Amino acid sequence: MHKHLPTILDFFSGLFVGVGIGGAVLAFYVTYFLTGLLFLSALAGALVCCVFVFFSLVAKSLSVLLRKSV
Repeated sequence: MHKHLPTILDFFSGLFVGVGIGGAVLAFYVTYFLTGLLFLSALAGALVCCVFVFFSLVAKSLSVLLRKSV
């Protein structure tokens, strides 16, 4: 097992949170510009944020599991 893998996963965990927040804002504005519907824009932003936060939680949990196993 690579000893730096938990550190790399920690980095990607934080990166996914940042991309999720930025992507949510971007998705909100793009959807609002294209449709003009506020509810749909908020829904699109929340969906993008939830997907990236899910990836972040998966990366963080894998990092914790790998740290405990090493």
